[in-house]
Amino acid sequence: MSASNPLAGLTPEQQAVAIEQGAKALFESDLGIYLGPWLLGFTFDFALFGVMCHQLVHWLSLTSNERPFTRILLAWSVTASAASSFFALALIFHLFVYHFGTYSNFLTMQLVGWYTILIPLVILPAQLFYIERAYRINKNKIWIPIVGVALALGSVAGGIGGKIVVVRFSFAQLSGVRPYFWVWFGFTFACDSFLTGMILFGLWRSRTGWSQTDWLLNRLLRISVEAQLPATLLALALMITYSVKPDSFVLVFWEMWHPKTYVCALIAVLNAKFSLRADFASGGDDFSNSDKNAQNVYLHSERLHQDTVDIRDPDRSTESYEMPTLRIPLNRQQPPLTSDTQSDIVRGGEREWDSDNVRENG
Repeated sequence: MSASNPLAGLTPEQQAVAIEQGAKALFESDLGIYLGPWLLGFTFDFALFGVMCHQLVHWLSLTSNERPFTRILLAWSVTASAASSFFALALIFHLFVYHFGTYSNFLTMQLVGWYTILIPLVILPAQLFYIERAYRINKNKIWIPIVGVALALGSVAGGIGGKIVVVRFSFAQLSGVRPYFWVWFGFTFACDSFLTGMILFGLWRSRTGWSQTDWLLNRLLRISVEAQLPATLLALALMITYSVKPDSFVLVFWEMWHPKTYVCALIAVLNAKFSLRADFASGGDDFSNSDKNAQNVYLHSERLHQDTVDIRDPDRSTESYEMPTLRIPLNRQQPPLTSDTQSDIVRGGEREWDSDNVRENG
């Protein structure tokens, strides 16, 4: 130890007493700043845990033919998210119940450091889901999953590296592991921003000009923004908090409930698929009365159009057109088609075909 260390020369027991006295004086100076983030973070986490359970029950009641890939990712994300919530419960009991009044426990990273592993485990399956979605919406461009997976794995690597290193530091020394945390937060924010941008770009580019198709794509655009924007903003908040004051307990507040935003958004997107199918079939609640009664037209023209859109892949649609029936003038009414008339038509067609062959063969 260096000579500037005030704990130098003290026995382990004396060091523990000195750390506890210093932590007590620090926390009692502003209990709201130092204890509030733990309780608020736990409250937000379990509130979103309840939201997640409600969404999951709704999804289970509707789903019947979901793809195995989506089922695996959702099961992975929900399981890891539940583990994160119960870990938060155990952490709060450790700090506020079993060791109530021991302030030095708030400064150690032995337990809270596990969030650097739990958060990437919860976030990664949601990011993989959005990577696959961005890949399909943008016409299967292979560079999109390559970039997305690289950013997602970079975030996981930063979290694992931070867990390995952070156990040797206290909470007040988090600035010493700054490179690992910057990799973790930076890659998470970059991945979220990249996927959000790619999905929005792909949906916007898929606009066809047909009223019902564009209505569906506008709904998908709003759902994508509503689902992915909260997690992206929270990743940005983590970066700002760590860059301004890395030893602040506000960082714990963000960490405790940040992963739940990914899971809730993922289930919300899956549930929205069923409501979109119903709305698209019936005209949707967002249509005005005139839109509900109007036919699907192209750029406000009168050209009739029927568009079939695959909700699972908004970029895939089948378009068909209704050709107007030509009216026969009043003075040229078509006579009833009898059996004799049909025979005359057939014989006339055969004579015309024979004369054409004679002319061609010379």
